[in-house]
Amino acid sequence: MKKLIYTLVILASLFISCGKEDNHINEELPVDDTPEDKTEVQHILITANVRENFKLPVGTRCEAEFYDKDGKKVDCKKTLSAASERSFNIGADLDKGKQYTCLLWFDNGSYGYDISEGLKSVRMSTKPSMAFYGKLEFNSETTTHNIEMKPAVAQVVLKLNNVIQTGSGLFSVSEATPINYVFDVNAGTAISTDETYIPKTVFLLNNSGKVAEFYTFTPDGGITVNLQVNYNDRSKTTENATLQSGYATTLEGDLETMIFSTAITDMLETDVYTEM
Repeated sequence: MKKLIYTLVILASLFISCGKEDNHINEELPVDDTPEDKTEVQHILITANVRENFKLPVGTRCEAEFYDKDGKKVDCKKTLSAASERSFNIGADLDKGKQYTCLLWFDNGSYGYDISEGLKSVRMSTKPSMAFYGKLEFNSETTTHNIEMKPAVAQVVLKLNNVIQTGSGLFSVSEATPINYVFDVNAGTAISTDETYIPKTVFLLNNSGKVAEFYTFTPDGGITVNLQVNYNDRSKTTENATLQSGYATTLEGDLETMIFSTAITDMLETDVYTEM
């Protein structure tokens, strides 16, 4: 009888021990309530082109900046590549289904324009040439976009008649009317600054016709400046010449008489040698 009771006690102990072990094994583990980031990345391709009357020379620089709907600059993976003599392809990896703004800029490189402070404050450097800007607002749900770039500068041309001399001269904006503008791609116009700049270029006398040109920023509505020609210790200033972004102001005349007239036309294609 005592053996039977002892055996029952041992069996009961084993049952209780197994029950405790089962309870431990079946305890629920903590649940991770951290939401999973399911944002999908979308590859966007933007084709930016200039109008048919322009061609982008070899060495054209393309720059792009992306901003979210709150105006915060986006640090994203992007690619920039020439697509033709008139266009660039801009690729970017962005969050899918969101609103973005892309600022775009074409120019002749760091010797022409300083973009170190970003595309909202582009500054002229030592040898400004033709430059274009663009602003595209889009939703990344759509993967391909197109935009036409616009001229960001005014063109100023010197055209000479009956050239029989040789040598060189200087064509410039007069120091009495310096330029004090930087270009804001987001605003789509030039804005005033405390810094001043005198656009100028050396010209060589070898043929009649267009002998020099330079480019400059102008605000909406244009600006009025004095243009100056220096040659053989003589100087001629033409006052109140209007310069306007997207247009060419041509100063035409004769170095013998130093008489010049001005005309404003659509921007011209250029191939003259210029030196700052």
